[in-house]
Amino acid sequence: TLKRTHGMERDLEERIYSPESPLHHPLDFFRMAVQDIANSRNLAWRLFWRDMHQRYRQSIFGILWVLIPPIVTTAIFVFLNGKSILNLGQTDIPYPVYVMLGTLLWQIFTESVQTPMTLFDSCIPIMIKINMPREAPILAAMGQVMFVAVLQLLIALGAMLYFGIAWHWTVALVPFMILVLILLGTTVGLILVP
Repeated sequence: TLKRTHGMERDLEERIYSPESPLHHPLDFFRMAVQDIANSRNLAWRLFWRDMHQRYRQSIFGILWVLIPPIVTTAIFVFLNGKSILNLGQTDIPYPVYVMLGTLLWQIFTESVQTPMTLFDSCIPIMIKINMPREAPILAAMGQVMFVAVLQLLIALGAMLYFGIAWHWTVALVPFMILVLILLGTTVGLILVP
């Protein structure tokens, strides 16, 4: 289909809807999904930037709000453990690092569950007015969670260096495990969106 726009011709996307499920042809479905994700990356970037800017610009501490909760939570658990109110026994790594890593993993998961729901709620007025790719809010939500996770994991890295924890080659797998955790949380969040 061709459309004339100010003397220039360009191809319009032709989409044919049918009652047949796209899952009958998984390779075509996967190719279309990857293409839709690639087409929505610019909008996802704008949504990511808008929400990150909005989230941290009016707070006193700004981006430090990403770093404060894991530090405060770790300090509370270390205090409770020091007073023998909460005693988990021996850990293989120093207790503050153990608590911080556990707290960070839980926060990354809960953030990845909540962010798609929050982002879809903020995008509803846009989705009603224009036909935007539905993948854009999902990519923006995953970007927000990854940004926060990277900053928080830098604190955990600092704590591990401070306590002199020996490094093992499996530390290189941590980014992949975090990505799987974010994908799992985003999937749960998307199930809860409707």
